[in-house]
Amino acid sequence: MTKQTATYKITNWHDYNQSLIQRGNINLWFSQESLNNWRNTLSSHKKGRPHYYSKGMIELCLMVKYLYRLTYRATQGYMQSIFSHLKVDIPVPSYTQMSRRASKLELNLTRVFKHKGPIDIVVDSTGLKVYGEGEWKVRKHGAGKHRTWRKLHLVIDPVDHEIVAAILTDNAHSDGQVFPKLVKQIDDKVERCFGDGAYDQKGCYKSAYKKQMQLITPPKRGAKAQADKVKVTKHLKELEIRDQSIQRIATLMEAGATEDAARQQWKFEQDYHCRSLGETAMLRFKSFFGDKLTSRTLPSQITEMQIKVNLMNRMTALGMPITRVVYQ
Repeated sequence: MTKQTATYKITNWHDYNQSLIQRGNINLWFSQESLNNWRNTLSSHKKGRPHYYSKGMIELCLMVKYLYRLTYRATQGYMQSIFSHLKVDIPVPSYTQMSRRASKLELNLTRVFKHKGPIDIVVDSTGLKVYGEGEWKVRKHGAGKHRTWRKLHLVIDPVDHEIVAAILTDNAHSDGQVFPKLVKQIDDKVERCFGDGAYDQKGCYKSAYKKQMQLITPPKRGAKAQADKVKVTKHLKELEIRDQSIQRIATLMEAGATEDAARQQWKFEQDYHCRSLGETAMLRFKSFFGDKLTSRTLPSQITEMQIKVNLMNRMTALGMPITRVVYQ
């Protein structure tokens, strides 16, 4: 009996193809509301002269900059030419104003889809290079001392592929340390959260228990349930999900399965395969905007990340492929 190979075929190729075309339509980014609110009319209640350009105007310029991967000077020239072709008499912020305002711009995550009931989420992280050698030089001569990167932590809705939470940190923060902060950003009712083995930590399970959601992550190899530990002083309710996973894997191994086969069966029972959508989202992010940050300071890098995430949510909302399994 030959083993069948599963492949995926896109069933809505025409609609998905049109959504890919619309991602390059600049009319999507220049709404009449953004053109009308280019001037700052709000008082900052602080000493000094208030900002001339509104927050929305700076955000619009930065969206164009990161979408088309322009420099600040090229962004200024691009915006001036666009407004000239539109015959709109609006002054454009200079490249120095964009750079200064970017480090202090506070933005919120743009959500397109609204959910009435509970949702599932997928959490993952990836590295974004700030400066340093490219991959060829590292492979040829090794990495230098000044090579550094930031970590982008994302929470994805596996149904509509929308980013529901995002945090940018330095490379010293582990996934388990950032997980509680990611959970606090989510306003939706969450039923299950899927993550890799990096989230198999007591603090992550505690945050998930407070959120009243199930954290489904593979326990470390050789992990023991609370009841099997000698120095257990009390039974922690937040670790019950972890104990169930450990006991299920142990039961499968007692039935004759190898540890790898037992873990594979556990993943199948828990629908753990949807966690790969987090890695797909990371690939989509880097395909859109590249694998490095153009800003040099952390506040500006956080603004860059927020704008790119909002852009990605807008593009995802235009349309995503619908696939079905085909066995060969």
